[in-house]
Amino acid sequence: MKLLKLAISIVLCIALGWGLMPPVNAANLSDRDRLLKQNVCVSFLWKVCDLQGADLRELDITGANLTRANLQGANLQNAILQKARLGGAKLQGANLQGAKLFEADLNHANLMSANLNDSELLKANLTLANLQGAYLQSANLIEAILWGANLIGADLQQASLQSANLEYANLADSNLREADLHSFSFREFQKPTNLSHANLEGANLVNANVRGVILEGTIMPDGSIYQENTAL
Repeated sequence: MKLLKLAISIVLCIALGWGLMPPVNAANLSDRDRLLKQNVCVSFLWKVCDLQGADLRELDITGANLTRANLQGANLQNAILQKARLGGAKLQGANLQGAKLFEADLNHANLMSANLNDSELLKANLTLANLQGAYLQSANLIEAILWGANLIGADLQQASLQSANLEYANLADSNLREADLHSFSFREFQKPTNLSHANLEGANLVNANVRGVILEGTIMPDGSIYQENTAL
C-alpha cells in the first residue's frame, strides 16, 4: 500500500511539473509549424498567432496568411513573402532586410523601427501602416500604396518610390537623400508619384529625384504649403 501511495505521489509530482512548464515555446513551435505546413497563421479574438522573435530567414512563404500575427523582433531576412497577407501584423523591430514582399498586403501593419533595407515592396499595400523610424535604405517601393502611412523619421535613402502613392503620408523628419520619387512616364502611359497632402516638414530631400511628383497641398521641408513656384 505504501509503495502504491509513493508511486501515485511521484506520478502526481511529474504531472504537476509538466503543468507548470511555461507554454510559450510550445506555442511558438506550434504556430511556426502551422505556418510552414499550411502557409497560414492568423490571429483571432481568442487566439494570437505568436511568432515573436521567430527565425524565418530565407523561407519561401509566398501567399502566406499572417493577418494580425505577432512577428515582433522576428528574423525574416531574405524571406519570400510575395502576395503575403500581413494586414494588421505586429512587425516592430523585425528584420526584413532583403525580403521579397511583391504585392504583399501590409495595410495597418506596425513596422515601427523595422529593418526593411534592400527589401522588395513593389506594388505592396502599406495603407495606414506605421513605419515610424523604419529603415528603408535602397528599398524598392515602386508603385507601392503608402496612403496615410506614418513614415516619421524613416530612413529612405536611395529608396525607389517611382509612381508610389504617398497621399496623406507623414514623412516628417524622414531621410529621402538620393531617393527616386520621379513619376513614371512612357509614351502615353503615365503614373505619377502622389505626395498630395503629405507632410515633408524637416525631411531631407538632398539629391532626391522629384520630377513630375504631385505636390498638391503638400507640407514642404521648411513647413510651408506647396505652391506652384515653391522650390524643393
